[in-house]
Amino acid sequence: MERWILFLFLILFIFAICDLSQVFALSQIKFDKEFSGKGSGLGKFGKTLSFAFDENNNIYVSDKENKMIQKLDPEGNFIMQFPESLTEGSPFNSPNDIAVDNQNNIYVSDWGSKYIDGTDNPRLYFFSPCVHKITAGKITQTYFIDEFIPKPKVVTPGTFIVDENGKYGWAIQPKEYNRELLIAVDSKGYLYVLDIKNNVIHKFDQSGNSIITFGRYGSGKGEFDNASDMIVDREDNIIVADKGNNRIVKFNASGTEILTFGVKGQSEGQFIEPIFVITNRNNDIIVKDSSKFERIGLKYPFNTEETTDEYSIEPISDRNLQLLEARIQRIEDAIKESENKDESAKEKLLAKHSRYYTVIERIQVFNSRGEYKNKIIYKIDKNNKELHDLVFLAIDPLGRLYLRDQDRMVIRRYRISGLFPKLSEMEATYTARTENRDEDFLEDYGDIDKKADLEDLRLDRALKQTLLVNYDLSEKWNLSMHNKHSIAKQDSTLNTPPKPEDNYDYTNNGWDNNVGMKLKYIANPDPYRYREMNFYSQFLAGASKYRSDAIFTNVNQQKTRREGTSRGIIVGADMDIHPKANVIVEYLRLRPDLTSRNITTHIYDVSGDLYQISRSYNSASIIVGEINVKF
Repeated sequence: MERWILFLFLILFIFAICDLSQVFALSQIKFDKEFSGKGSGLGKFGKTLSFAFDENNNIYVSDKENKMIQKLDPEGNFIMQFPESLTEGSPFNSPNDIAVDNQNNIYVSDWGSKYIDGTDNPRLYFFSPCVHKITAGKITQTYFIDEFIPKPKVVTPGTFIVDENGKYGWAIQPKEYNRELLIAVDSKGYLYVLDIKNNVIHKFDQSGNSIITFGRYGSGKGEFDNASDMIVDREDNIIVADKGNNRIVKFNASGTEILTFGVKGQSEGQFIEPIFVITNRNNDIIVKDSSKFERIGLKYPFNTEETTDEYSIEPISDRNLQLLEARIQRIEDAIKESENKDESAKEKLLAKHSRYYTVIERIQVFNSRGEYKNKIIYKIDKNNKELHDLVFLAIDPLGRLYLRDQDRMVIRRYRISGLFPKLSEMEATYTARTENRDEDFLEDYGDIDKKADLEDLRLDRALKQTLLVNYDLSEKWNLSMHNKHSIAKQDSTLNTPPKPEDNYDYTNNGWDNNVGMKLKYIANPDPYRYREMNFYSQFLAGASKYRSDAIFTNVNQQKTRREGTSRGIIVGADMDIHPKANVIVEYLRLRPDLTSRNITTHIYDVSGDLYQISRSYNSASIIVGEINVKF
């Protein structure tokens, strides 16, 4: 009963200081299907892709390497491609972002050459970023972003080209003529083109005329910096993923900012470089950012240098100061790793030496007013041979997630499945270890014969086993449990040939079991402001039986029977109140406190009669509060 009261107290304590709604207001994903692969055309793709979806959930893919557009049905089956064949070349130079309007017209960003009116012999062109409109399998319109400047301020390079009539011409190549664009189209057919480099949005009508431009570089109202995605919602508002400012910005159709939300950070409603935005059928705003949360298990239970339990019965001050120093070291290591550009080499090294290595990524959902609703998390198992290199591609309006296996170049689709523990996502390790030890000890008292006067034979056998389980409740909440069990037996014989009454058999059996649970909460995942909280409980139990029997009972019937037990419970909280300071509250109930067992001993005399019973019993209740500061 006492244990359950303490455990309940711990749970209530956790609820009191933490918002556990963050744990439960989330969804996880479940694998739906796999399609596509490496190739060119007929549902196969190159490396760099952009996605769009129409009202019927068909999938449109812009393939930069193969210079083509493909359309797939909602199940990933091939429908059509443009151009139909690459034998005569592609009309695209470098197709990138893609959009689809409600008339199934396709828009794709690219760069191309525009004829300068009135020029001939040679005909003059200039290169510019542009957007192609494709209707019924033909490019029906091209929207150019830049205008020709007759007298540029700096010398502008050019090159000979062959025009569509097979004649030579001269093309002017302004600086950054091939820069990337983001595109979106509203319900009325107006096209919005975001010039990433210049931080400006152009609005075109259905005839290709530029109506307005809005946006500029900065972090203030109506500004953005290095945008990474743009969409139009169901009310024809323009939503921009403002990567440089770690926020989302919404404009109305007139180009006026009407909403901004998000700041830099990894908590709910915060972003680390948002890279994708889309709205669902309810006009909720779904955002994927670059946040990554790593779970790395480096410990193996029986390595010599790692046999000490993280929470064990030892002086709390020494233990937690070491933990604080180790945590600070992990923060410093994380900062160094974040500055390491060779991510693939780091991942391979960690996967090789880790018991488990998981990367958690998140997607956040907001209502149309920018208020946080919930989130979706998914995990990438870096120890998985096939799926360790999954990368994010897109989210469709139904909230389904598209990831790509970079090795096999297949697309894997996942659907939201809710918050349910999945055995397949639990990292578990079972380890068993046996030990057998034979010892012979002989002693000759120095008489003239060569026969030993004392012979002590010992056989020790032990079995140690441990089960470690790790489960991520969310990107910030982690639950780990362990069960360590050991069984040992010692058999020994003491032979004294000159004195048969002193010959004894000894048997010693014992077992220990340690069950523990730790709930970790990352209060601030920023490496420079890192804070975590750990809530833990541990149950200890052990027992042993010892017996000693004289071998020659005709001359000696002495024997000893000894039984011992131990029980213990530990509950505590270890909380960082600052990146270099933490506090600990811990309760220990130990029986016994000072010895390994509470012992009861029965001793029998040479006649085999019980003549003595002795008992050793002690216990302790300990409450500890502590603060540690690292200078």
